[in-house]
Amino acid sequence: MPAKGLLIVLEKLRGNLEKLLQNSKDKQKALITMDNNLLTEIVNAEEKLILAIKQNEQERLQTITLLNRQKKVVENQYKISIFIKNFKEDLDEKTIKLLKGYEKNIKILSREIMDNNRENLFLINHSKQFIHQLMGIVYQDKTKSLFDKKV
Repeated sequence: MPAKGLLIVLEKLRGNLEKLLQNSKDKQKALITMDNNLLTEIVNAEEKLILAIKQNEQERLQTITLLNRQKKVVENQYKISIFIKNFKEDLDEKTIKLLKGYEKNIKILSREIMDNNRENLFLINHSKQFIHQLMGIVYQDKTKSLFDKKV
């Protein structure tokens, strides 16, 4: 079965994307609660997940390239839908259904991760703006400081 290796790679990619989605939700909670220690842990875990996803994606591209060469398909298209089209006669219905399911699932997870990251960026920017405004209130004028600079 030509798609077995691809299915394994797609499962790893899907699993890591699910972990990254949970990570972005955890990051949002840490931002809201202003838990810097937790946020640091989450960012470190996020970096590892991003590296794993990058590696999964490279594996996916290599697997499709190898299968295309074996079938002598010249196209350098890496979409799963094109892979299914090129290998339709070599794949059973169950495998086609699994591949389409992974494609749909990966798109949904990617969208959800992007949405959560946009929300997190909004929270970060809002916090920065709040701090900037607060500092403007506290240090309105250099000659009329609210606090003694020695403090």
